[in-house]
Amino acid sequence: MLDDVIVQTLTGTNVRLAALRKGAGGKLEEFERDIELTQELVEDSVNFVHEFARELRPAALDDLGLRM
Repeated sequence: MLDDVIVQTLTGTNVRLAALRKGAGGKLEEFERDIELTQELVEDSVNFVHEFARELRPAALDDLGLRM
């Protein structure tokens, strides 16, 4: 499913950003803030993709008992 690929990519990016932030060790405040802002964008993107996928899914499937 399209959203699975996008979510996996964004989640992988977020994990890598977390590792970079940890690696900075608090030495570069600006670098850490940039990483934090980027992580927030990734999290927002993941949430958007999930919501978008839900909106594309026909409600009739739920009526038939095919739930996500």
